[in-house]
Amino acid sequence: MKKRILVLFTLALVLSANLRAQVTIGALTTPKAGALLDLNSTTTGGLVLSNVDLTDLSVIPANTFVGISTQQDTNQELAGMIVYNTDAATGIGVHVWDGEDWIKPCAPPTPGPITFSSTSFTVGFTITAKIDSIKGATNYVWTLPAGLTGTSNDTIITITGATIGIYDAGAITVRAESSCGGSSRRISTKAIEVKEFVLPAISGCASTPSFNVVITPANVAFADANGNGNHTYPPDGGLTFSPPVKIVGLPERTTLYGGSSPTYKADYRDHSVDTDIYGSWFSWCMVVQYAEILCPGEWRVPTLADFQSYTGGSEVYVSNLPTNHGWLPGGYALGGGNSSTRDVGSYGRYWSSTEQDSNYSYGMYAHSSGVLPTDVGYRYEGFSLRCVR
Repeated sequence: MKKRILVLFTLALVLSANLRAQVTIGALTTPKAGALLDLNSTTTGGLVLSNVDLTDLSVIPANTFVGISTQQDTNQELAGMIVYNTDAATGIGVHVWDGEDWIKPCAPPTPGPITFSSTSFTVGFTITAKIDSIKGATNYVWTLPAGLTGTSNDTIITITGATIGIYDAGAITVRAESSCGGSSRRISTKAIEVKEFVLPAISGCASTPSFNVVITPANVAFADANGNGNHTYPPDGGLTFSPPVKIVGLPERTTLYGGSSPTYKADYRDHSVDTDIYGSWFSWCMVVQYAEILCPGEWRVPTLADFQSYTGGSEVYVSNLPTNHGWLPGGYALGGGNSSTRDVGSYGRYWSSTEQDSNYSYGMYAHSSGVLPTDVGYRYEGFSLRCVR
C-alpha cells in the first residue's frame, strides 16, 4: 500500500512539472507571464551568478564549466549563458556568452558584414575593408592574420598584402567598443588572395629585367618637395595630373632599369638633380610594365590622347596654357649606355603609355612657356612620369 502511494505521489509531481514549466523562487505566487523563472521575495536579496575568471573573452575556458574539458572557440548551444567575470584585465562584471564571445549586456551591437574593395591583389599593394558605423561605439578593433598588415580604430582599415598567399574566410575580424565594453566579433566571410607581381609582356621590352633596387608600392611616391601637388585642367573637371613620380630612397646614380640591350636600359637620376622635386627618370618599358606600381589605385599612366585632351586636341606646341600645372623642367637622360643628362632646369619630358613603333614612344615636352603633347623619344631614354586620373 505504501509503495502504491509513493508511486502515485511521484507521478503527480511529474505531471505537475510537465503542466507548469514556469517556476517562482522566493514566494508562493504564480510566475509572471512569459517568465520561466521568477525571483520574487519580500526579503531583500538577489541572484548571485557564478564567478568566473575570463582571461580571454573569445573562448569558453577548459575545466571551468561543468562538462567542458577543452577550450571552445564557438558553442552555439550555450549562447545566452550568463556569468560574473572576475578578471580585471578583460573587464569585471556580468558577461553573456553569445556563441562566439563573452560580451557585456551594455556593449555595442555586433558590427554588420565586412566589405572589401577587392579580395585579390598584388603583394605590396593595399585594399580596404569597412563596416557601417555602430551607434554608441567609440572605436573599433580590427584583427588581421600574419601576412596582412594594417591598423585602424575606425570603420575602415587599409590592408597591405605583405606576404603572398591565400587567407581563409574568417581571418579578418572587427568588433565595436564603447566605455561599457566590446561587442561580439564580426568575422569576414571572404577569402583574401595576395598574388605575386607578374611583369606584363610588352613587345620590345625585357621579360625579366634586373634591378639593383626593388620597386614596390612601399618605395614609390610623388615628388612634392616644392608643394607642386595635383593639378586639374581645366579646373572645372578636366584631367588631374599627379606630381612627378619618384623612387623613395634611391641611392645616388642608381640604375632604375637594367638589361643587356640598350632597348631595356634607362638611366639613373643624376646626383645633381633634386629627385624630391623633379622625380625619377624611367625608361618607357619600365613605365608601362610597372604601371600599377608607379601609378597605383585610381591613378594610371597617361596616354597620348590624354596629353592631347589636356591641350585641347592639339598635336603641336601649345603656348597659351598656364605655366603652373606642375610640368617641371626636370630634363631627361639619354640612356642606352650614355650617362649624359640634358636640359635640367630648362624643360621636362614626360612619358605616355602610347608607343609610336618598336623603337619610339610618345610623351609630353614641357617648357615654361607651353607644352608639346606629341613629343617622341627612344624607349631607353629616361623621361619623367606624371600619373593621371
